[in-house]
Amino acid sequence: MAAAGSPSDTAAWRFWREQVTAAALLIQPFAALTALLLFIAPPDAAAFDAADPLVRTIGLTVGLFAIPLAAVVALAIWGVVARPSAPALMRSIRLAAAGVGIAVGVALSFLQSAGGSGDRQ
Repeated sequence: MAAAGSPSDTAAWRFWREQVTAAALLIQPFAALTALLLFIAPPDAAAFDAADPLVRTIGLTVGLFAIPLAAVVALAIWGVVARPSAPALMRSIRLAAAGVGIAVGVALSFLQSAGGSGDRQ
Protein backbone atom coordinates (compact mmCIF):
# COMPACT_ATOMS: atom_id res chain seq x y z
CA MET A 1 0.00 0.00 0.00
CA ALA A 2 1.32 3.41 -0.88
CA ALA A 3 2.31 5.78 1.87
CA ALA A 4 0.38 9.00 2.27
CA GLY A 5 1.84 11.70 0.08
CA SER A 6 3.56 9.28 -2.30
CA PRO A 7 3.24 10.01 -6.04
CA SER A 8 0.88 7.06 -6.64
CA ASP A 9 -1.37 8.19 -3.80
CA THR A 10 -1.48 11.70 -5.22
CA ALA A 11 -2.18 10.41 -8.75
CA ALA A 12 -5.00 8.18 -7.50
CA TRP A 13 -6.52 11.05 -5.52
CA ARG A 14 -6.29 13.39 -8.50
CA PHE A 15 -7.89 10.75 -10.76
CA TRP A 16 -10.78 10.37 -8.29
CA ARG A 17 -11.32 14.12 -8.07
CA GLU A 18 -11.28 14.44 -11.86
CA GLN A 19 -13.83 11.64 -12.14
CA VAL A 20 -16.16 13.37 -9.68
CA THR A 21 -15.77 16.62 -11.60
CA ALA A 22 -16.52 14.74 -14.83
CA ALA A 23 -19.67 13.31 -13.25
CA ALA A 24 -20.75 16.79 -12.16
CA LEU A 25 -20.22 18.01 -15.72
CA LEU A 26 -22.01 15.02 -17.24
CA ILE A 27 -25.13 15.61 -15.16
CA GLN A 28 -25.57 19.18 -16.44
CA PRO A 29 -27.60 18.34 -19.60
CA PHE A 30 -29.97 16.23 -17.52
CA ALA A 31 -30.29 18.97 -14.91
CA ALA A 32 -31.14 21.39 -17.72
CA LEU A 33 -33.70 18.91 -19.02
CA THR A 34 -35.22 18.63 -15.54
CA ALA A 35 -35.49 22.42 -15.29
CA LEU A 36 -37.02 22.63 -18.79
CA LEU A 37 -39.58 19.94 -18.02
CA LEU A 38 -40.45 21.66 -14.72
CA PHE A 39 -41.26 24.81 -16.73
CA ILE A 40 -43.10 23.01 -19.55
CA ALA A 41 -45.06 20.49 -17.51
CA PRO A 42 -44.91 21.27 -13.80
CA PRO A 43 -46.25 18.45 -11.63
CA ASP A 44 -49.71 18.85 -10.21
CA ALA A 45 -50.74 17.76 -6.72
CA ALA A 46 -51.88 14.30 -7.91
CA ALA A 47 -48.56 13.60 -9.63
CA PHE A 48 -46.68 14.88 -6.62
CA ASP A 49 -48.65 12.57 -4.30
CA ALA A 50 -47.61 9.62 -6.49
CA ALA A 51 -43.95 10.66 -6.50
CA ASP A 52 -41.13 8.97 -4.67
CA PRO A 53 -41.01 9.85 -0.95
CA LEU A 54 -37.56 11.41 -1.40
CA VAL A 55 -38.93 13.74 -4.08
CA ARG A 56 -41.88 14.64 -1.87
CA THR A 57 -39.52 15.76 0.91
CA ILE A 58 -38.23 18.66 -1.17
CA GLY A 59 -41.61 20.26 -1.79
CA LEU A 60 -43.86 20.82 -4.77
CA THR A 61 -42.99 24.35 -5.82
CA VAL A 62 -39.58 25.92 -5.29
CA GLY A 63 -38.12 22.71 -3.89
CA LEU A 64 -38.20 20.90 -7.22
CA PHE A 65 -35.91 23.53 -8.73
CA ALA A 66 -33.33 22.55 -6.12
CA ILE A 67 -32.53 19.52 -8.31
CA PRO A 68 -31.02 21.46 -11.26
CA LEU A 69 -29.60 24.08 -8.89
CA ALA A 70 -27.75 21.39 -6.91
CA ALA A 71 -26.21 20.09 -10.14
CA VAL A 72 -24.86 23.54 -11.03
CA VAL A 73 -23.52 24.09 -7.50
CA ALA A 74 -21.85 20.66 -7.52
CA LEU A 75 -20.10 21.48 -10.80
CA ALA A 76 -18.82 24.80 -9.45
CA ILE A 77 -17.56 23.26 -6.21
CA TRP A 78 -15.85 20.28 -7.84
CA GLY A 79 -14.34 22.48 -10.53
CA VAL A 80 -12.65 24.54 -7.84
CA VAL A 81 -11.72 21.63 -5.57
CA ALA A 82 -10.38 19.26 -8.23
CA ARG A 83 -9.00 21.69 -10.80
CA PRO A 84 -9.16 19.01 -13.51
CA SER A 85 -6.42 18.73 -16.11
CA ALA A 86 -7.14 19.92 -19.64
CA PRO A 87 -7.34 16.38 -21.10
CA ALA A 88 -9.72 15.25 -18.34
CA LEU A 89 -11.85 18.34 -18.82
CA MET A 90 -12.01 17.88 -22.61
CA ARG A 91 -12.98 14.22 -22.20
CA SER A 92 -15.74 15.25 -19.82
CA ILE A 93 -16.98 17.95 -22.18
CA ARG A 94 -17.17 15.44 -25.05
CA LEU A 95 -19.13 13.05 -22.85
CA ALA A 96 -21.40 15.88 -21.69
CA ALA A 97 -22.06 16.72 -25.34
CA ALA A 98 -23.18 13.13 -25.83
CA GLY A 99 -25.36 13.61 -22.74
CA VAL A 100 -26.94 16.64 -24.40
CA GLY A 101 -27.90 14.45 -27.34
CA ILE A 102 -29.43 11.85 -25.04
CA ALA A 103 -31.24 14.50 -22.98
CA VAL A 104 -32.67 16.10 -26.14
CA GLY A 105 -33.82 12.69 -27.36
CA VAL A 106 -35.52 12.01 -24.03
CA ALA A 107 -37.15 15.45 -24.03
CA LEU A 108 -38.44 15.04 -27.58
CA SER A 109 -39.84 11.59 -26.90
CA PHE A 110 -41.47 12.91 -23.72
CA LEU A 111 -43.00 15.85 -25.53
CA GLN A 112 -44.22 13.62 -28.36
CA SER A 113 -45.85 11.16 -25.96
CA ALA A 114 -47.28 13.93 -23.78
CA GLY A 115 -48.62 15.96 -26.69
CA GLY A 116 -49.44 13.04 -28.93
CA SER A 117 -49.75 13.29 -32.66
CA GLY A 118 -52.83 14.51 -34.45
CA ASP A 119 -53.23 11.39 -36.61
CA ARG A 120 -53.92 8.97 -33.73
CA GLN A 121 -57.43 7.68 -33.41
